Formats: sequence, structure tokens, C-alpha cells
Amino acid sequence: LTWSNGLPAYEDDTYTSVIGIDVSSHQKSIDWAAVKNSGVKFAMIQVGYRGYATGALMDDAYFEENIQGAIENGIDVGVYFFSQAVSAEEARAEADFVLERVKKYKLQLPIVFDLEEVSNAKDRVESTTSEERTQAAVTFMNHIKNAGYQAMVYSSSQLFETVFEINYLHDYDFWVADSSAPNFSYHFSIWQYTDAGTVDGISTNVDMNIMFIKK
Repeated sequence: LTWSNGLPAYEDDTYTSVIGIDVSSHQKSIDWAAVKNSGVKFAMIQVGYRGYATGALMDDAYFEENIQGAIENGIDVGVYFFSQAVSAEEARAEADFVLERVKKYKLQLPIVFDLEEVSNAKDRVESTTSEERTQAAVTFMNHIKNAGYQAMVYSSSQLFETVFEINYLHDYDFWVADSSAPNFSYHFSIWQYTDAGTVDGISTNVDMNIMFIKK
């Protein structure tokens, strides 16, 4: 891994890399042409979330604007859903919610199951076991895969093995968050290396990612 101008790059005989961002309504309106010109090659866009208190399925208010803006500017797109599923049934409902919203777009990148602990609040998944959370992730990703899309799971490298029974997730791609090079014993395709990046065209801090691509 080499760094220049604060951006990582990876190159060996088998892999190369590209830089990307992940965004949600938190970033408000984005100038996607400026993002493209800054060298960003891909964007993971939040399509929606399940409320951690209410359990309601919610649209991300900026999803349509973001995915259209990214696509129009030639940026590869994938989407993620912030899950708070406490059962396989809920996970399947989340997958259906996502599939309904992405069907009119061409995704180059996976649909991601994003399960995180909500800090400073009581969330729905706190009371679930790692087996239940794993079952939710697998149910979501299988449903996505069966619909013809790539599926991926996101977590921090510290939490992956406590949130999930990781042995059951090896059929899927991993997207790992870590502020230093991930100490992670499994293959991962995307590394989210900071949540405090700055990119032209985005008025807030933004999560920055590097994706490893087989040559």
C-alpha cells in the first residue's frame, strides 16, 4: 500500500485499486461532477435504513439524487442498507425494500448489508445473538444474490467477529472499516480507511474507501 496526497493505492501482480466514497443524506446535496473530477471512481450510496428505535423501514432522502448524480458522471455505484433486523423475516423485508428501489438503475457494485451498533442509543439489535445477526445477514444477502445482484457485508474489523459468526459469511464479499490497515484475517474487497475525508463537491466530511480489483 502506498500513499500520495493522503490517498492510498495498492498494486501488485494480481490486484490494483481505486478510490471511492460512501454517502447518505448526512452529506446533503453533492456536486457529483466535482466528485468525479477529484478522482473518485466509485460510490456506495445509502438506499435506506431501518429505524433503530421504531423498526420502521425508511428511505434515505438523498438516495435518488445521489445515485442519479453518480451515474450521470460515470462513477460506479453500489448501495448499502443500514439494517436493524432482529429476524430472518425482517432481513428479507429489508432486501425486498432495497430491490424495489434499485431496479431502475444499473449497479456495477454490490448491495451491502450494513449492521452496526448504534452508539449513545438503545438499538434493536443489542438484544440479538451473533447467530441471529448472522442469519439476518445471510438471509438478506442470499435474497439479493438470488435477484441477480452481488451481495456484500459491512462492519468494522474490530466488530466483525463479535457481531457475526464470521465462518458463515465466507461466501460473500467483506467491506471492512478500520482507521489503520485492517488487522483482519479474511479476504476483503473494500477498506473504509477514514470517516473524515474531504472531497471536492461535498460540503461535509465523507467516508473514504479503497477497493481492491483483480487484474
